[in-house]
Amino acid sequence: MVAAEVKTLANQTSGATAHISQQVTAIQEATKRSVTQIASIARTIGKLTTASTSIAAVVPRMMKSPRANT
Repeated sequence: MVAAEVKTLANQTSGATAHISQQVTAIQEATKRSVTQIASIARTIGKLTTASTSIAAVVPRMMKSPRANT
């Protein structure tokens, strides 16, 4: 009887370990996708920062332009 119980527990442990392994793999894959998307967002923010800095530099010159006062 004890041997059968040990075998049952071993099978349950094996199944649980496989399930946990699949979950860990899924989490790792989701993390990799998240990191890729965050990097893409950071690049976009960098581009927006560059563009807004350029615009901010041009606006004062445009305001001094004679056409800006008409």
